[in-house]
Amino acid sequence: MKERINKPPNTGEISPFADYEPIIVHSRTTNLESLELGIRNRLLNIEDSITVKGGFARELFRFNLGLTPQYNYTKLEDLDIVVFEKPSTDREERIARRNQISSLSEYFEPKDIEICNSIPEGLIRFFRTRDVTMNELVMFKDKNNIRFLFSEECLEDLTNRVIRPSVHCAHTGLGLVWFQQGDKRLLSAAIVGRCIYRKVKGDGDIFISDRIGFLDSAKTLNTDELFKIIKRFSETPQLLEACMQVYRELGINDEVLAEVRKRIEDSRIKKSRGTITSEIVEGMLDERTREYEEWLQGAGNSQRAVAEVRFI
Repeated sequence: MKERINKPPNTGEISPFADYEPIIVHSRTTNLESLELGIRNRLLNIEDSITVKGGFARELFRFNLGLTPQYNYTKLEDLDIVVFEKPSTDREERIARRNQISSLSEYFEPKDIEICNSIPEGLIRFFRTRDVTMNELVMFKDKNNIRFLFSEECLEDLTNRVIRPSVHCAHTGLGLVWFQQGDKRLLSAAIVGRCIYRKVKGDGDIFISDRIGFLDSAKTLNTDELFKIIKRFSETPQLLEACMQVYRELGINDEVLAEVRKRIEDSRIKKSRGTITSEIVEGMLDERTREYEEWLQGAGNSQRAVAEVRFI
């Protein structure tokens, strides 16, 4: 893991806007046998290019670091995976491959599979394109060992229970990270939403954004965007109220919150997409790719710039 990017691709600038800090990635290994049998069984088909990300990896990493005295098993229910292989250019082949991967284990679902190109390019892209720093973490299974790759910010923020947006590019290829509004840079609604989601789920206690104001960004959210965030909790009253409380803490006014609650309570408004198949996933990815290509046409050098990734 010694791949290093000395200059951001797709830009003539030596450094990105204002100073993207390099993403410093470290490695930590633990013995597979140290994990409980039930957890090891969930990892039976994690091998070769298939790795683990998200809440499952975070919970094992927290425990390995000694940040929690025991597993929170609710965090281990879902198994999000990232596959480091070059995706096919043919849509039907991509659908078939996603179905094939999901068939390897009862714990794999099409919506929870990210295909992120081969290593090292895919691994570099992975660390540049997370939503929050606590997700700058991926877990490999290698024979009898588990190996975590994690950024320095991931380690720091998990330790301090900080929710910090990952700002290593302006656009991940699947969604906007930040945009310019007058003389101010703001986080996209999607990134703010992912941060709010993490707090509602209990993964952190405080929002911190070093380079782009989180509170300023949150206050720009309109009713549609607030509803899109909270509707994921519509079937769990406790989480729904937790999300409303986060909105209040962020200074969203009562009139807007009343409208959001009205939509949540309106049975005519669809709040769930139902079962998400491989066809649906690939359709969404195709749409986001088209949106990215359109964005790229109008993007300047500072918007195309990306952070350097260094593996230590």
